[in-house]
Amino acid sequence: MRSGDIFTTIKIVTKPMVKFSILRRKLSNITHAVSIFWLLSIPSIKIVYSSIFINLIPVVLLSILALRRSYILKPYKIKTIRIWFIFSIFTIFFLIYGLNLISFVDLFGYLFLLISVFLVLIIWDSKYLKLLNLLIISWGLFLSIWQIFYGVGLDSSLGQHYLTLSLPIAAALTGVFVKLLFFDKNSFSDKIILVNCLIIYLIAIASLFSRSAVIYPIFIALFFFAIYVINNSLCSSLKWILIVASVIILISYFYDGNIQNDFRQMNRLELLIDNPGERSGRSIFWENSLNHFLENPLFGSGLNSYEVIHGFYPHNIFLEIIDSGGLLFLTIFLVIIFRYLKAITGLFKLKEYKHYFVFSGISLYFFLQWNSSFNLTTAYIPITAIFIIIMSYRQLLSDVIK
Repeated sequence: MRSGDIFTTIKIVTKPMVKFSILRRKLSNITHAVSIFWLLSIPSIKIVYSSIFINLIPVVLLSILALRRSYILKPYKIKTIRIWFIFSIFTIFFLIYGLNLISFVDLFGYLFLLISVFLVLIIWDSKYLKLLNLLIISWGLFLSIWQIFYGVGLDSSLGQHYLTLSLPIAAALTGVFVKLLFFDKNSFSDKIILVNCLIIYLIAIASLFSRSAVIYPIFIALFFFAIYVINNSLCSSLKWILIVASVIILISYFYDGNIQNDFRQMNRLELLIDNPGERSGRSIFWENSLNHFLENPLFGSGLNSYEVIHGFYPHNIFLEIIDSGGLLFLTIFLVIIFRYLKAITGLFKLKEYKHYFVFSGISLYFFLQWNSSFNLTTAYIPITAIFIIIMSYRQLLSDVIK
């Protein structure tokens, strides 16, 4: 047999194997991205069907993915996992410190937080990010259409409320907002699709109670714009800021002229603007929380102590941490936040990786929303998103150095 025939035979035999290998890698990437998306979307998935299994499924999937093959922990990943390990040690210490204050549900929540974030850190690779962005944006669009045309039924007996619905919609809105502002290479058709998505998100959010679902995306866009202008020309972003601002104005005009009574979200914004000096419930929580912290400033009073004593969490993750573990616990959390913000600003300098901006915006929205409306036991969502950005940035730096 001639050498040419041998090579032809080898190609024929190996071609299906190569195709199968490519297909397997694609399926693996999809499974990783879907598992992480599921973890970040647990509260809103429970709108469709509520069960403890909804919480367990992503953890089981992530565990299988982590055990399926041996992951080589590169230096950047080891450093990030080390930070989470230190935070976990502090969490367990203050969990034991205030164990008499912890219910079984809260204990499950804290352990779920520690385990789920650790599993994501083990399996994460930045190649999953584009699909993760797409899943979050698509899920927000599905919920928005559902809310606009049918109205999403929320079960208060299961702890569901307007934030359960507005959170994924506003996260998707933030991602689309950022993509519109900072993607120079969007095609015209892409821009039309994104603007239409933005309109749908805004209409859905306007029918809900969440003021933060409007305020936080605007704040994030302004924050990113300030960073972007420092590293780029003003003209490249200004035109799309004007377009998006025009869309918001049109929505507001549509609201004022047609369906003002139905848009509860807008009514809450008007109350906020008309009564800026009014003392809110959150300011009372924050004042009580600070007084609680001053009773034991170094070590705090143990996890869940504020909620047990005052009957409610302080609506601020920094205050909850400082109440639980004092300045000691707060210090390690501030280290995480510092590295997170450093990663976001660093990503804007790596201009060819603009799809990272989208998830940076989504993660920042999760963090801001949790900082005002949810407690630490459910903080696996923003903390997972924060570490995804930290890990992705470190991975990019590692690849660039190579």
